[in-house]
Amino acid sequence: MNVAEGWNMYSEIQSLKDMHFNVSQISRRLDLSRTTVYKYLNMSPEEIELILENQKKRTKKLDKHRDLIRSWLTQYRDMTSAQVLDWLQEPKIDGGVSCYGF
Repeated sequence: MNVAEGWNMYSEIQSLKDMHFNVSQISRRLDLSRTTVYKYLNMSPEEIELILENQKKRTKKLDKHRDLIRSWLTQYRDMTSAQVLDWLQEPKIDGGVSCYGF
């Protein structure tokens, strides 16, 4: 979830709460679990901001392969995620290390 999506979800939950919807109604309306709704209801705007900022800084395992994967997807538009994983796990031609360990 990016920062904008997080803020949108937080504000939607808070606004539905202000309109006196209960947690189950909010959960069904937004297609979220009740535990997620409770979590967002109990957060202050400062807390949600801190959480969303920390998510932006988090690195993902595939970040170092982002350009390579993008080039594959640009070149082979019908490539599946399973094929991307297979290609990443193939040993390098030059005898280098493979990408196992995801």
